Amino acid sequence: MSYKAIGVHYLILLFWGFAASCYQTPTPEVSAQPPVVASADQSHGLGRIPEVLIDGSELTLIAREPDIVTPTGIAVDEMDRIWVIENHTHLRQDNYLGPTVDRLLVLDGYINDSGQKRIVEFATDFTDGMSLALREPGRALIATRASIIEFADLDGDLLADSQDTLISLETEEQFPHNGMSGLVIGPDRKIYFQCGENFGSEYTISGSDGISILGKEREGGSLYRCDLDGSNLERIGTAIWNCFSMTFDDFGNLFAVENDPDGMPPCRLLHIVNGGNYGFQFQHGRDGLSPLTSWFGQIPGTLPMVAGTGEAPSGLLHYGLGHFGNSLKGTLLATAWGDSVVQSFQLNSRGSSFISEAKTFIKGPRNFFPVGLAIDSKGGILLTDWASISYAVHGKGRIWRITGPGFDNKQNIKPLNSGDRRIRAQAAEKMIKNSSSKPLSQFSSKDITDEGKMSLLMAALNYDHVELDGLLDLALKEKNELVRSAAVRILVDNSLENKEEFYVNIIESDESPYVIREAIYGLFSESSFNKVVKFFEQDDPFINTAIIKTFGKPNNYSFLIENSKSNNPDIR
Repeated sequence: MSYKAIGVHYLILLFWGFAASCYQTPTPEVSAQPPVVASADQSHGLGRIPEVLIDGSELTLIAREPDIVTPTGIAVDEMDRIWVIENHTHLRQDNYLGPTVDRLLVLDGYINDSGQKRIVEFATDFTDGMSLALREPGRALIATRASIIEFADLDGDLLADSQDTLISLETEEQFPHNGMSGLVIGPDRKIYFQCGENFGSEYTISGSDGISILGKEREGGSLYRCDLDGSNLERIGTAIWNCFSMTFDDFGNLFAVENDPDGMPPCRLLHIVNGGNYGFQFQHGRDGLSPLTSWFGQIPGTLPMVAGTGEAPSGLLHYGLGHFGNSLKGTLLATAWGDSVVQSFQLNSRGSSFISEAKTFIKGPRNFFPVGLAIDSKGGILLTDWASISYAVHGKGRIWRITGPGFDNKQNIKPLNSGDRRIRAQAAEKMIKNSSSKPLSQFSSKDITDEGKMSLLMAALNYDHVELDGLLDLALKEKNELVRSAAVRILVDNSLENKEEFYVNIIESDESPYVIREAIYGLFSESSFNKVVKFFEQDDPFINTAIIKTFGKPNNYSFLIENSKSNNPDIR
């Protein structure tokens, strides 16, 4: 949610007399209101309702207050149960009558046709809940302002039995939504998250194994990743504002929406790469108006946005299914809280990165404030709705479900070719675990899509399959440059190939900027630097970032100093 409107929102709160809605808090398990299909002439007491701008789509109100209030993060499990953070602590006012802590609720029976619906309080006892991810059945990860917590159901009763803090944040700053958020589990089974601009205060992020990273005073926000148990914490990008949500596409590329550039619109959709510098440092002013702040990648060494977004983007999702036709298949969907819309972004290549333009997918009235996004097993899109312009928790909230005109189409598709990444991942995992299966022959089959090949490759990596090396060799020969670049990324990130000559040969033989960028991360010597320094002349900031990340180290001081004397200004 945008900071530049804070003053206006607080004036609104004053006019309301800091009033909070009175409502009955759901018990750990309650009978809930049935979902209703909303239409223009049937608003069910909501006034105007959101409009889906694709013909034949259907919008359903799944839940609303008092069953759900001020929801943020959302996820859907393999049984189509809806998991949602119910926030009661965000800028909480003294006369607010809700619980004093946030809750993780499970809405069971809202998507399937069983007719039995219930709401279960899976976990509580946390505050400033922002993002949600499901690790595996019965295990949920929550990013709060100051922690990433894993709640686990050990006996299958849909109630958390254990609570473990995987990542902790120590800082003097307390504002509820410029700390940690943006939680997502990658295809490499690592946790990705961010720590926002934190009002420029110093902070320390610590993992479960004692690794700590210092966020210096006035440096801006950063992006991190760690293993599923909170170990091996590392910083992967910096100079962001607040990336409230992140998502991966089908080829392992990471994207984030940044909320937001304060006094310098637009907000940004970012392509996140290792070592990325996205141009915002708090020391140059929070308003973003300094000429030393680089929102558009205009300063050398910083990265441009993929696209501008609507105001205060809070959720981001890759949608790979065809239920809404080609206009939505393979796009990124982003909620714009401040503009009451959901936007779609079709990705197009730009050098070794991407470019796009926003298109409105859902347009809502001024009581529609979308936050989180998720997909169910039937291809429906789930959406949390803060339901008010008030920053403070206020006792209202909704969950919507959107289905497309292709929703009921019955197609005989191999699970490994499904448009749903989760189905592909399950099929690939089953194949990898089956001792009699032949992943190499499957990967070589013309009947498997590029997305299916990626799922098979990631499953082999995650389970250390004996044929992983062979699969990587095949992937490096694929026609699709995003498959080839993913294979190189896997080799570098997991130290599966440490010979520098291997990556030099790829750089010299593969014409794809995506592949070249990933291969640069595998280099380390002065001789290889001399072979790639020429890329500074090609004006691809993402390749420049790979070179800077790889070679910008103290032990390379001498040859970097020599290159700073180059007659070529791009190299200098």
